[in-house]
Amino acid sequence: MSAEGFDLVEALLDLHSSQGSAVLRLEKEGVKKQLAVRGGRVAFAESNIAEEHLARVLVDLGRISRADLTAVATLMKSGKPSDEALLESGKVDAAGLAEGVRAQAVAILASLLPWSDSDASVFSGDRALHRATDGQIPIPELLVLAARRAVEGRRLPAGLLPLKGSVLRSADARRVQLAAALDPAEAAVYVAAESPVDAQLLVSRLARDGTKAEEAACRLLLLGLIELRSPTPAADGAQRSSEEEAADARLERRLDDMLQRFEVASHYEILSIAPDATTDQIQAAYHELAKEFHPDRFPAEQFSPEFRARVEKLFTSINGAYTILSDPAARITYDDSRLAQSQVEAAQRARVGMAADNEKIADALFRAGRMSMAQHDYEKAVAHLKECVWLRSDVARYRLYLGVAESQIPKYRKEAEEHLLKAIELDRMGIESYLALGRLYMKVNLPRRAEVQFNEVLRWDPHHAEAQRLLEEAASERERSEKEKRR
Repeated sequence: MSAEGFDLVEALLDLHSSQGSAVLRLEKEGVKKQLAVRGGRVAFAESNIAEEHLARVLVDLGRISRADLTAVATLMKSGKPSDEALLESGKVDAAGLAEGVRAQAVAILASLLPWSDSDASVFSGDRALHRATDGQIPIPELLVLAARRAVEGRRLPAGLLPLKGSVLRSADARRVQLAAALDPAEAAVYVAAESPVDAQLLVSRLARDGTKAEEAACRLLLLGLIELRSPTPAADGAQRSSEEEAADARLERRLDDMLQRFEVASHYEILSIAPDATTDQIQAAYHELAKEFHPDRFPAEQFSPEFRARVEKLFTSINGAYTILSDPAARITYDDSRLAQSQVEAAQRARVGMAADNEKIADALFRAGRMSMAQHDYEKAVAHLKECVWLRSDVARYRLYLGVAESQIPKYRKEAEEHLLKAIELDRMGIESYLALGRLYMKVNLPRRAEVQFNEVLRWDPHHAEAQRLLEEAASERERSEKEKRR
């Protein structure tokens, strides 16, 4: 079937509700991608795009190096699937492979959400579900993560931005399953769209609270949680000539372009004047724009409420720029703040270059720390990895390995717990972090806490042999401790 009659989100949510198994395959212009669902959860995803191959994803995650790809490719040429080849190569462990499978599924689904005009096929049952690795990824969470990735990478359907018309919450009950996985910004848009609301007014209102509403709205639109309705036509419903409609279309395009530019424009750019413009030039520029865009030129009986709201937003920017620049004292204050801002931006650009250097240094320190751990020199490993975390505190795997190294040294075990908890906060799907934290709790005789961590691993991977073994060990230790207390 063609994608025109196929809704990927709807198909996945149906499989989630029914706990069904199927392979969803989409193809467009020679690009082939598929999602394998087993028991209502995504087991894995595949693509014929090199950047989305599992081994390449693991390279991006830092789980394997580019040099390791040769050994993996050799095993795959002998007929082994990618996950088996990766495990057999010894370049990555089961936890690292599971992380790669999840990241690959997010990346592939993110690229599929905006697709249109593709060929779609659904293979029911266990057909093609032959890979040993099963990511066991909950579909609602995966869909929301993929929508965020798609919007972040500006992978959006043509014409979606800027948002035009009104938005309204979808009436499809299946989509409601996604609501629990939304972040605060997405939830704010979802709640606000309970009844039809102008998209630009909604974005503007939520932006005042610091919410990135436009990006959040795009994510909800990709997921079908909200719907975008076209702007309301003129209220009188009168027949209009093709020339009038063409003129309105040109005005719409110009209005959208100006609104987009004004988001980041200076007051001088809004009025289209030079920074050294005279008072007369400022006044003349304002009057020209007012003649064209004063809200009184767009009466309610001829223009829709949504269109008038956008005109009012535009004129607010124009009027604000004129108010500041026509007042000499306010203009001096504004010019001083622009100068200070330019200096801040220059400093930020310098920090961006420093950040790139820090990333390279952190990566080198991470490799050195891993090598020291392999040699059981945990003191040296902690020293390297602390520097690594100091440079890049937002990288989960740096926190994880620092926590593992510190857990080997009794005096550092409290710090180890903090770093492992932070690693989990940064990557909720990181099975290895839960395992490491559970092992740490076993070391310090807290078996009940350890059980919680091992159960979390099994929630993601019910067949994880190491987690099952450790859970039994923790349960046995807890029971022994409770017996001793009762004596």
